Amino acid sequence: WRADNRRVPDAALIAHIHERLELARLVAPADLLASLATYIEVLARWNARINLTAYSLDRPTAEAIDRLIVEPVSMARFAGPDDRMTLDVGSGGGSPALPFRLAVPTLESHKLVETRQRKAAFLREAVRQLGVKGVTVDSRPTRAPFLAGLSSIRAASLTWASRSARSSR
Repeated sequence: WRADNRRVPDAALIAHIHERLELARLVAPADLLASLATYIEVLARWNARINLTAYSLDRPTAEAIDRLIVEPVSMARFAGPDDRMTLDVGSGGGSPALPFRLAVPTLESHKLVETRQRKAAFLREAVRQLGVKGVTVDSRPTRAPFLAGLSSIRAASLTWASRSARSSR
């Protein structure tokens, strides 16, 4: 256990994440590596009970780490100094939203939208266990447009996404 009462993640998992990030020419400090490993561990525990990702996470493969961790962390370079709020619609298992948020700690606000209650419960627990500030989980169905500096949509219908994009212009 760490001084902040959070469990120390598995060293082998941290090493695996570090290796995959290095292969992508990405550098991550030790605290980020530990947080990313914690995210994978929480996701694995919850994925055993509810379907959050198609990847088996008992021993995450390189493909799983690349998709769930490396891709979102690599996108962190696109966060500009003026970006303060991000939005992730259809957050489900938390990737790319949570790894991205961990990699960009300067963001003030990060909103995760997930209408499936069990997945929203997972997201709330992951946010709690990761200790990230400024992250909210919204599980209410909505059709209102959102304004954000950066956004990610994976599980929204194309009709909804295009309507929302047009109305936010």
